[in-house]
Amino acid sequence: MFKQILPINTILFFRFFGLFIVLPLISLYASQLKGSTPFLVGLAIGGYGLIQAIFQIPFGYWSDKYGRKNLIIIGSIIFLIGSIVAYLANDIYILLLGRFLQGVGAIGSVVSAYVSDQVREEKRGSAMALVGGTIAISFALSMIIGSTIGGYYGVNNLFLLTSILATIALFVSIKLPKDIKIDFKHSAINIKTNILYNSTIKYLLFSSLVQKGIMSVIFTISPYILIKANILSQKDIWQLYIPSMLLGLIAMAPAVIIGEKKTDQKLYF
Repeated sequence: MFKQILPINTILFFRFFGLFIVLPLISLYASQLKGSTPFLVGLAIGGYGLIQAIFQIPFGYWSDKYGRKNLIIIGSIIFLIGSIVAYLANDIYILLLGRFLQGVGAIGSVVSAYVSDQVREEKRGSAMALVGGTIAISFALSMIIGSTIGGYYGVNNLFLLTSILATIALFVSIKLPKDIKIDFKHSAINIKTNILYNSTIKYLLFSSLVQKGIMSVIFTISPYILIKANILSQKDIWQLYIPSMLLGLIAMAPAVIIGEKKTDQKLYF
């Protein structure tokens, strides 16, 4: 199983690492670009996620029709173009274009489907756990490396690094094994009945929205406030992110273990 999903995990790692690496300092970088306003700075940070959310379902649907591998390659190409545009940006609008293009290359749903196709049903849980772990590791490393490299060499060079990593991910995606032929029957989904009226799903969606919203706000304003108040310099911003990341990693494992042993995951969630 590990060998089956190693290539797709490699793509995910380089892609998400390249995406997350700009987060610690992108608010400072965007605020210094020509034409920037507080709203446009926020859009530069959150625009990627907004566009990605819009394109996730179409990419998943197209992958059913035209193949997982083909859509992963197309998404990787679009993400690479967006990364290059963001690197070359000399005003806020070009940066926004680059971030939006990064979001258009929304292969998250396609990757999940690809893993499900390639791995036997009894191994899918473990495979998805490995995928989730890869994303978590890429996030942790990107906070550490992004805050240090960006602080010393500039955030625009982080976009250059993202472009290099996206190029590697593209080459790996081209080498992916061929799709396993599966017949799909699409049927209309009653969104109200299956999603909007399902209280468990609603609570999960809302809690995820709030949690990620709070995190995005912190990423947006914390570096700006600390640097403007002369508490930290851009080169020292790692002192904020690295301890926070380490504390998060330390807290995460015991919470999961205790929650499973006590069979009360909801309480610990």
